[in-house]
Amino acid sequence: MRSYILGLVCVDNNYQKKGYGSLVIKELLNEVSHEEFVILLNCGDRIVPFYRKLGFDLLTNRASYERDNRTVIDNDPVMGYSNNKIILNELIHCDLIHLGKDF
Repeated sequence: MRSYILGLVCVDNNYQKKGYGSLVIKELLNEVSHEEFVILLNCGDRIVPFYRKLGFDLLTNRASYERDNRTVIDNDPVMGYSNNKIILNELIHCDLIHLGKDF
């Protein structure tokens, strides 16, 4: 199984609410659909509905990652998407998800 950490996906204010962000995410999901995968991302509370609409699940509200040789705890939502729902269900029960190095 492949694991991906999705960084920031930003759309210029003049082009928001026109489907461009959804198009980028849907294309990404299409690109990896031929393999078993899980995608994790850390986002702000106001973006959670956007990712839910695209099929992502809220996994936890705590993530950790490495920055400048120290572990940082982030209390923003961690969303996940996988074509293996067993793996995704296991992640939903995590209190803290480690996302690796600063992303």
